[in-house]
Amino acid sequence: MASWRNPLDGPDGTTVTAANGGGQAWSSVTGGTMVYTTSRAFRGPGCATATSETIGYLIRNLSGSASPRADMVAYVWLSTTPLASTQDVPVLRTYTSAGIAAALVLRGMSSNNPKIVLSTRGSGSNVDRWTSTPNIPRGTWVRVELNTEAGTSPTTGAARARMYAGDDTTPIADSGLVTGVDTAGSSGIVQDARAGMSSGVWVDHIGIRDGADATGSPWPSAVAPTVALPGLTVVAPGAPWSTVATVGTDGSIASTAWTVTRVSADGVTDVTSQTTGQGTLTLGSTAPTVGGVRLDVSVVVTDGDGLTGTATTTVHVPTGANLRPLAVDGQGDPWSILGGAATQGQALGDGSTQTGVRSPDVPAGASSTRRWPLQPATPRDALDITVGGLSTSAGDLTVTAQLWAPRGVLVATKSGQASGSTLSLSVPDAATTIGTDPTAWADMWVAVTAVA
Repeated sequence: MASWRNPLDGPDGTTVTAANGGGQAWSSVTGGTMVYTTSRAFRGPGCATATSETIGYLIRNLSGSASPRADMVAYVWLSTTPLASTQDVPVLRTYTSAGIAAALVLRGMSSNNPKIVLSTRGSGSNVDRWTSTPNIPRGTWVRVELNTEAGTSPTTGAARARMYAGDDTTPIADSGLVTGVDTAGSSGIVQDARAGMSSGVWVDHIGIRDGADATGSPWPSAVAPTVALPGLTVVAPGAPWSTVATVGTDGSIASTAWTVTRVSADGVTDVTSQTTGQGTLTLGSTAPTVGGVRLDVSVVVTDGDGLTGTATTTVHVPTGANLRPLAVDGQGDPWSILGGAATQGQALGDGSTQTGVRSPDVPAGASSTRRWPLQPATPRDALDITVGGLSTSAGDLTVTAQLWAPRGVLVATKSGQASGSTLSLSVPDAATTIGTDPTAWADMWVAVTAVA
């Protein structure tokens, strides 16, 4: 089975060509002039219509000699004003080498009671097989579907037409499978699928499936775009930096939104946003000129179906020197090791909630700050730092835990008030935020401050 789709999301006012609809290309375009418009759309930024009542056609060649079946779908909007012409508008049609196999047409477009009609091959002209009882609603989006099964004789073909309100799953009109009809003579092959439109008829998101195993709804489910960014990058202060989002999509890209959160060594954050149609972000004159800065970069890509994909990455702008053990700062010493760990760095960084460090008794109005190298110093996907068993003679302590990357880049911080309980600083995406370089992990630091 082969699936194919085109969202008809070309630039507003642009003439429709085989390759500019934002999705998979048409084989050819013929008939009346068709243009893209953003005045209305069922999904995504736009749709298409014809500039006159001369019908334009979008043609897609199918699997040639290997396609005994073809299913089609399109979203259709009818003008609230009847057309001048009394002609049928064939929205969906399938063809064989001998001509039309089956068609779903709009009939009665010059009246206030338009219908959909299913027709198939006949001797000399098409034969109507079914006409919808309800009218086609005007001024709203409906979904129409045409299923064609090519017969190997004039009495073994089959076809079906259905109409739905938007994305509803229950049809408001259904011909049922009409069997024993001529759809392909004796060839058993459907060669191409065609979508048509005229002025007063807007069409959006056309889908086609062909092949012997094409069953069910012909519209391939829309898939959210996939987005990827490079991993952790370390750059020098003042150096320009750029990154490229790798995007995979089954349709068009409507927008790309970048967000950069700048975190300085003192924990102050500054957020900037930029929405573009580009998958590249460049920091030139806005790059950090001083070290000890972390940039958290995220991108959100929105496709023509309104579905989104996201990705994140981290940039470290380090200072010139690595951190070192911090001498006692403030009052109260030492910090106790809980849970039987060998060192404070192990108690904090081994991921166990049973091990941690406990502050000394901090007098009211005083503070105590210490810093230890993280242990074990091995790359991990996730990291949990635990400060436990807090005690004070002055009531609750305000405790802050910080995780530092090499050369003064603040990776994560958390503050809380506790007495006799624990504070946990979690870094679930440590491999992204810190990277996987063992050398970098060997110089990670944890700082803990208790303020009474």
